[in-house]
This record gives sequence, structure tokens and C-alpha cells, in this order.
Amino acid sequence: MMQNSKQLITYVPLGDNIFWRTDEASGDQVLVPNFYLSWAENATWVDWLTRFVRKNLPNFASTFKPADLDNKTNVEIVDRIQAAFANFQKRVKELLGTNRMAKLAKNKQFQRKKRVRTLYS
Repeated sequence: MMQNSKQLITYVPLGDNIFWRTDEASGDQVLVPNFYLSWAENATWVDWLTRFVRKNLPNFASTFKPADLDNKTNVEIVDRIQAAFANFQKRVKELLGTNRMAKLAKNKQFQRKKRVRTLYS
């Protein structure tokens, strides 16, 4: 389980249309959305997560009570899930961009050092 969004930099999707993996420690099936794909391409797991939220959210977020979810429609829950997905997707792109820029900068420094060594060798 992720503890903060910076861990998304190590995130690796499982592949096209594969959204579940088995947790080695517990043997449980774990949802792994693919943030490189669109929301529509991830749609196969949304109904499952909607049911999971309705049943289990109070166990994960103590500020919610089961009665709070009784007043929410599935559409409202899906809208919240979609908003969270979009935020994670945006964060993955930001982290990838930052990481890619760092690698490019490091590569440019290496190339520069290589040229300087070649010139003065």
C-alpha cells in the first residue's frame, strides 16, 4: 500500500487490461490501476471499487460512518473515484516529468564532461 504520492515514481502498471495482482504477503488480490491509460480504459475495475467503497470506507476513513454512504448514489461515488484517479494520474505525469528532466540533466552533464575530457586529453 502506498504511504504517499511520491511512491508513484516507482509505480509500474501490470500491462494492458491487467488491473489485479496477488499480494505476496497476504495472498489477497490487489487493485493496480493503470495511470498511463485513460479513465475509460480503466473502467473494468470501477464497479468493484464502488462496491468496495460502499462496504468498507468506514474501516479505512474513520470520519465516515456507514450512514454517510447511504445518502450517496453510486454515480456520486464513481465521480469521487474518478477525481482521485485523475489526481493520481496527474501526479504520475508530474513525477515522470521531474524524473525524466533529472535524467536528461544528468546525461547532459555527462556528455559535457565527456567532451571536455576529449578536448583536453
